[in-house]
Amino acid sequence: MGNLLQSLKEYVYNRREQSGRVPVHLNRFDPRKERTRNTSPPTTSRSAERFIQSKERDNQSCFGETVHPSLETRPICIPCAEAAITNDKSLSARYLYPDPHAFKHHSASGGSGVREEPENTNFCSWEECSPFYRACRENKIDDVKEFLRTMTPEEIDKMEPNGSTALHVACYYGNIEIVRLLLDADADRGITNKFKCLPYDEAATDEIKALFIRVPTSNRLVSNTGAVEWVLIDDDVLEKAAEDRGLIKYAYDTNISNIDKMFDRIQKNYVDKVLRNSRGIDGIKRYFEVAKREKNPIHIVKAYTAETDFYSLLNIELAGGSSIGQYERRYILALLMYHPVFEKFSYAGLAYRGMMLTETDVEQYLVGCSLMMKSFLSSSIDRKIAEAFLLQYENMQSSIGLTPRLRASGKLVKFSAICTYLIRHRRTGLYIEELSQYANEGEVLIMPHTVFKVKKVDWKENLINILLEECDPYQSKQ
Repeated sequence: MGNLLQSLKEYVYNRREQSGRVPVHLNRFDPRKERTRNTSPPTTSRSAERFIQSKERDNQSCFGETVHPSLETRPICIPCAEAAITNDKSLSARYLYPDPHAFKHHSASGGSGVREEPENTNFCSWEECSPFYRACRENKIDDVKEFLRTMTPEEIDKMEPNGSTALHVACYYGNIEIVRLLLDADADRGITNKFKCLPYDEAATDEIKALFIRVPTSNRLVSNTGAVEWVLIDDDVLEKAAEDRGLIKYAYDTNISNIDKMFDRIQKNYVDKVLRNSRGIDGIKRYFEVAKREKNPIHIVKAYTAETDFYSLLNIELAGGSSIGQYERRYILALLMYHPVFEKFSYAGLAYRGMMLTETDVEQYLVGCSLMMKSFLSSSIDRKIAEAFLLQYENMQSSIGLTPRLRASGKLVKFSAICTYLIRHRRTGLYIEELSQYANEGEVLIMPHTVFKVKKVDWKENLINILLEECDPYQSKQ
């Protein structure tokens, strides 16, 4: 398992650059060209290459389906799930920047591979940046520690005159101890610099990239049970989903003209009360304060992707129907589901998530039955990322001495599963890789009250593959 997990990690580390998310460029920070960076494509070990190639074959044979993802905001035309294939190359090749014309690239045949900077943009030299930024760049650890003692989060995340942040420059120059200090101080991992790169993209070494990987105990893309995430409902599942979404849409339509009030109520009645004793509450408050100040719900997504208790508590409350903070949760749903700022992140295509299921859980996934998602569902645009999380979860269990639990009959109590979600409609899924505090995950966030139909269940040895296709919205017959 160790070699396989290491191969997966290597793939995760280099996925963004290999898939074209990060344009190749030279000397991004230093105008004097003090440092030259290798512009050749990142290398992958032979074991990782063999693993990736084998997984591509597995993906193609898993269900015998094909679909091309879309970041467009209109529904895509997919006749049925049986007509799609899980093709990783097509998934990675069709990423789309929010502003795809922000850069010019040399072609592979006619250019040097060096990215040109945006036109008509003036940036200062690093020497004109703040003393804190320069200390991070020059790896002055003691100075950075002293700065951090009195700095506010806004000062730590400041966009400097040269179009970068302190976390970017520390990652770029390989100053790993500085990076650790900044991440411990809750520096924002989701800020893009003038080259549209995240700090993770700028990392000089895999050791630094590893600092951006979510902790092994996290269940972000792996669920230990399906009970929190979905509820199996009868023939009225679509009508129930339409009713719930109608209430959320009404909350949006009747309050969006006074968005300050929405943010104020979320802050006072949910963050300050319901979440007051949560792990990472200071960071949660910070995101919501910025969202309120800028009137921009994108910061709610950033809070959701951060490694705090916010996302897990929110989902437990959504699934359980807690009456405490009910209206404020509805405001959060309304903003993420209907605010126009998220239109450009709308995603249609395949998304993947790992699960640990009992045999009883698996029996609920009857082909043809419908499931309504009660909570937000974190998935990945890349199947291998979901597999990495699943394998990491299993490895973490074994590292603390927990061997797979067996029944008296010798069968496993819980089985590993990969769920493939075929998203068909606008705003069901948001592709939030560029907003996430953990960009390497390639996250697709699936909205609550979405109905999926089980199309196929494929049980191979101890791995279960489940294919679910989004249903068309409920249409009243009256």
